[in-house]
Formats: sequence, structure tokens, C-alpha cells
Amino acid sequence: PFSILRKFYLQKDRYWFFIWICGIILIWVWNLLYLNEPALRQVEVGFLNTVIISLLVIVFSTILGWGTTILQNMLERNFPKIQITLIFIINIIRSIPQIVGILMGYVILTILIHRGILTSEFLILVLTAFVITLFVFLEIFDLLRVRIAFFSRRDFFDAMRVCGITERFIINREIIWRSSRIHIINKLIAIFGMSIFLLC
Repeated sequence: PFSILRKFYLQKDRYWFFIWICGIILIWVWNLLYLNEPALRQVEVGFLNTVIISLLVIVFSTILGWGTTILQNMLERNFPKIQITLIFIINIIRSIPQIVGILMGYVILTILIHRGILTSEFLILVLTAFVITLFVFLEIFDLLRVRIAFFSRRDFFDAMRVCGITERFIINREIIWRSSRIHIINKLIAIFGMSIFLLC
């Protein structure tokens, strides 16, 4: 039994996921014992909304980070002057502290809600996730740019291009999917935790 526990402890991803789940269950049991029914439902809805928004942030960050990476790579090769504009926009987003930018987005959403422009709860969740995504998707963008730059200097990149394989295929399949999948998953887990922190 001790060796099994030690092996489980050494698997840090599973270990901390287990700790996280146990912490959530413990807090839920505590709330179940000491909160009245309406308050408990509010806490449960708030927790569920937080998880939904964080999952949406993961989806949006993946799409926006990957799309921006592909666009930047295409512009760098074919339209370098337009690429400068894209880099300028990215640097503007990068220069704004995450917490400040997200708070500004929350203020705008709050104004829209109070004026009755936003009434759908699901749309509010989606827009909240998108606001957070605007200031965290660069984590994915930077990761993909580093991975592409690293593998572009390797011999296999030029060899595959000589064989007639398109650069888009090499980047998407060989570099991003085959060689960077684990790095992307680790980054998305970090973004999930970051979005929960920013929401709370």
C-alpha cells in the first residue's frame, strides 16, 4: 500500500487533481451542512458558472491562439507590412495588465446588463469568457510561436518542404499536433486555473 501511495504521490498531475476534487467536495459538504437551501443553490450555480466560463476560455483561447499564430505566420511570409499591424495590435493587448483589462471588460458587461441590453444568461457567460480570453490567449500564441520557431530550424522542416509538403500541413500536423500537443494541454490547464483565479 505504501508503494502505491508513493507512486500516486509522484504522479503530480493526478495527485493535485485528486486534492482539488477532495477540496471541492469538502467545501460543498461544509456548505450543505451550514447554508440554507437558497444560499446553497446560489453557491452551486456560481461554481457551475465558473467552471463553464473557464472551459469556454480554454476553447476560445485555443481557437484564437492557433488562428492568430497561423495568420501571423502567413503574413510574415507573404505580407510583412500587414504583419507589422498585427504585431502592433498584439503588443497593445500585451501591454495591458490582465487584471486591468478584464476588470474593464467586466465594467462594460455590467453596464450592458443594467441597461437591459444583455438579458440571456448564457450570452453573459460567453461574453465573460471572451473578455478573459482576450487577455490570456497570448499564452497559447507565444507557446505556438516558440514551438514553430524551434522546429523550423530543424532539418526535417526543409526536407518535408523539398518533398512538396505544404508549410501549413507541416506546422499544423507535425509541429502543433504531433510535437506540441502535450505542451498545449499543459498550457490549457494553466489557463483553466488562471481563468478561475481571475473570476474569483
